[in-house]
Amino acid sequence: NTRYTISGSVRLDKSNLYGSAARDRAVPLFSTGIGWIISSEHFYEVRWLPELKFRLTYGTSGNSPTNVASISTISRGGLNPNGDPVNSINNPPLHSLRWERIGTLNAGLNFRTKNNFLYGSVDLYMRKASDLVGLSRVDYTTGTYSMTGNHAAMTSHNLDVLLNIEMMAKPIEWRTTLLFTFLNEAVTEYQDTLYPAWRYTDPQDLAIARNKPLYPVFSFPYRGLDQLGNPYGLLNGGKSQDYLSIVGRSGYNDLIYHGRSTPAIFGMLTNHIGWKSFTLSISAQYKFNYYFRRYSANY
Repeated sequence: NTRYTISGSVRLDKSNLYGSAARDRAVPLFSTGIGWIISSEHFYEVRWLPELKFRLTYGTSGNSPTNVASISTISRGGLNPNGDPVNSINNPPLHSLRWERIGTLNAGLNFRTKNNFLYGSVDLYMRKASDLVGLSRVDYTTGTYSMTGNHAAMTSHNLDVLLNIEMMAKPIEWRTTLLFTFLNEAVTEYQDTLYPAWRYTDPQDLAIARNKPLYPVFSFPYRGLDQLGNPYGLLNGGKSQDYLSIVGRSGYNDLIYHGRSTPAIFGMLTNHIGWKSFTLSISAQYKFNYYFRRYSANY
């Protein structure tokens, strides 16, 4: 029966770069899916939409950490002023280092209208990533200031829409394609202490904030100017000009969260015009619902 399809796959990836335990060196991966051609059912009577298919899949994937291993490694740093060789520790032994794990659920529809005037697909994705590899700060007495490990987790949801419209047939062909994506992701776990406030406002620094997108935009609250034109900030709930304490305070609770720095809505509109063996494509991209920082005075 071609109305229904079932698919699946299983595999096991291993690497001896990770973990001292065998269970950390291997990652079982699988995917499974079903398909249902609704338009082939006897009860289906939507004549203007002769093709309609539903898809549902779930799969897991595992990203292998790069530039890190379960054994300790060092880098040569030349000579110190006394002429002695200097080495730096890249990472301490990481016996519990594991593969990154990602699970993805996808539900989708494929459709086509009568005479192929409109066809496309709608897909909803839900992803959950765990054991993500990142840096966390450690006690300096260990010989290094940071350690790479499985410190983070994320979730993401996105909607993808693809529409094709056949505007004109031969002799001149004209097809319009619209791509639309809505993305919403957040860091749900990060095993590290809070950073100084200034790091959350520095676009060159990736400071992770829980329950926020991966690249959030923060700023310091503004509380006006004094008689000399010096700005007031916020410290302990009141106006302050103790700038070192304002920028050095741990965390981002006293900062203003504006939103994400990467687009949450984006896509493309493309027109394809063809005549005989010639084709002209005109595309326009769009991006919405995000913030960027405009540089001004740097104190």
